Amino acid sequence: MYYSKSNIKGFGIGLEERFYFKSSDSSLRGFYAGPSIGYIQLKENYYDEIYEVFSIGGEFGHQWFMSKHFTADLFSGLGFLVGSETNTAQLSFDIGLSLGYAWQ
Repeated sequence: MYYSKSNIKGFGIGLEERFYFKSSDSSLRGFYAGPSIGYIQLKENYYDEIYEVFSIGGEFGHQWFMSKHFTADLFSGLGFLVGSETNTAQLSFDIGLSLGYAWQ
């Protein structure tokens, strides 16, 4: 993922593993939970400073197939963030809905 707004540019990458609970007809459907890790780097051009954030956490959610390939995913997660700006650390909470395409 790449981000750019006025004088701030950034890059981020993340990995997530999903473990699906009992699924009657196919994988990638139903309730899941799993760990996640991530990295974000932001560069502020005016002061020429770089900020980095590392995250580790977990998510749980439910994924539905709306048709043969299109999916909807309702999820929530809790994570721990560690940043390079004065060595800050904090908890984060997220909730969301994602739409996707599955090759199966």
